[in-house]
Amino acid sequence: MKAVRQKPKRDKQKDELAMVKKESELFSRLYIANSSRDGDLNKFFEHENDKFPSSISDEGRLYHGSKSDILDSFSKASIVPDTFDLTAIDGAAIVNMLEDPKLLTFD
Repeated sequence: MKAVRQKPKRDKQKDELAMVKKESELFSRLYIANSSRDGDLNKFFEHENDKFPSSISDEGRLYHGSKSDILDSFSKASIVPDTFDLTAIDGAAIVNMLEDPKLLTFD
């Protein structure tokens, strides 16, 4: 009978240091490649050169937000009009409005 093994705990500092080293190596290779091809440095720095965008992830794991975090932004930005102009047509109604004899519905 096999015993259930626990996953070894990962050292967050070591993982973070390893990732920073990899990012540094990638950045230096990209910078050298850009310089050797007479690339525009302003254009080079316009792009995010990370494997995972740091604005939406932490070490490759996406941040989990909640709808309530952005709810305030929407309520402040939305202006509710006094009247609405709207026509809603069901998809099946549109198919039945078509008058081309070649068009068939599923029977």
